[in-house]
Amino acid sequence: MITPSPYHAYLRKGWILLLSIVLGVPLSSWALHTTFSDMFISSFFFFKILGQFCGIVGAQLFAFSLILSGRFRFIEQFFGGLDTMYRLHHKIGLYALFFLCVHPVMLALRYVQDSWKEVFAFLSPVGNTVPILFGMGALLMMAVLIAVTMYGSIFKYPVLRTFHKFLGAAFFLGTIHIFLIPSSLSDDIVLKVSVLATAIVGLLVFTYKTLLGEWLIPRYDYIVTDIKNLPSTITEITLKPVTKKLLHLPGQFSILSFPNTKSFLITNEEHPFSFTSSGRDGIIRYSIKSLGDYTSLISHISLGDHARIEGPFGEFSYVYGKEKQVWVAGGVGVTPFVSMVTYLMQEESLRHEIDFYYSVKTEADAAYRELFEDCTRKFSNFKFHLIPSDTKGYISGELLHNEISNILERDIYVCGPPMMMDAMTKQLGMVGVKRNNIHTEKFALLR
Repeated sequence: MITPSPYHAYLRKGWILLLSIVLGVPLSSWALHTTFSDMFISSFFFFKILGQFCGIVGAQLFAFSLILSGRFRFIEQFFGGLDTMYRLHHKIGLYALFFLCVHPVMLALRYVQDSWKEVFAFLSPVGNTVPILFGMGALLMMAVLIAVTMYGSIFKYPVLRTFHKFLGAAFFLGTIHIFLIPSSLSDDIVLKVSVLATAIVGLLVFTYKTLLGEWLIPRYDYIVTDIKNLPSTITEITLKPVTKKLLHLPGQFSILSFPNTKSFLITNEEHPFSFTSSGRDGIIRYSIKSLGDYTSLISHISLGDHARIEGPFGEFSYVYGKEKQVWVAGGVGVTPFVSMVTYLMQEESLRHEIDFYYSVKTEADAAYRELFEDCTRKFSNFKFHLIPSDTKGYISGELLHNEISNILERDIYVCGPPMMMDAMTKQLGMVGVKRNNIHTEKFALLR
């Protein structure tokens, strides 16, 4: 089994340092070569300096966001999990769009003291220079693609994924704009090298993941060996390796696809799913609930179908936490906990103190209930609490605070529907639990 790095606790939040370097190096060099007193001389220099600042920040953030999309494990460790890294990827992309939109507006406003006609002429594609047209094209493409990706709920996943791939093309156009247009990049070698280096890394990541990912991204080949139907429309799939085994930590997830399978209606789509296997022996198990177009078709797979797995990803695992923990599962959010309990059941002893709360609509919807009760019988320091909402209501931060006397000393792992995780995080904060002690896992690889 994969074991956590002994330096893991120091690596988390390391992305702040990475982003500080990406922004700090070019901005510091730019600041050293900029006369800020000119901002108070005229509106021309005021807007020019603001425009340069927004351009540098926007370009660096765009490149950094593109780098995060590569799903590299060595980078994931700086974020505390791929889900956290992807959420930041989305937010940083939005901030990049904001700064890049403000950039040309500020530069255009340099001419406001002369006439508004010159301002609009600068922002117009008609009669403008080639470098500026590249910049306009990049910004327009970026704005449309991010809007579709973030808010295009009318589109299905394959369409959104296709749109998302073109962000690299927008960045390529923007990079051409940066190095063709006359600016302080020409004279400032540190600024030029730092922006160029970040841009090149961003383009390389885009090429690796999007253009050549089919051939370059490491994946594991597996074969479906067992299929079971579980309560609450959950399909459990067991797979064995064709050659190389994938070993994972209990609670992690992977990107799963079923290429070229005759029985499956959608091929070559990649989706994230948590493991429900222990991760010890290379045998992989998923428990997939029918929730949408893709997951509703999972039950159509057949024994012997071929699967490709990329991973493992994520740090939603009890092995990273304190000895005292609380687990909270809502609905299909139980899957990472199934992996953890399956792993625990193969241990001789349990050094952790764990209270596991499992929220379901009715008792009949409780998948893997017997497994969790067996774990309770095996270990006195593992307590399982089934909470059917039709008879006991919903799990809340207040309920946990009232039932667990030392809850402020524990790490709390929450997995379920996004609204449930957000509400639980807020409620736990209201009873005094520190945010760093609350761990959630949200799959949002596009939104």
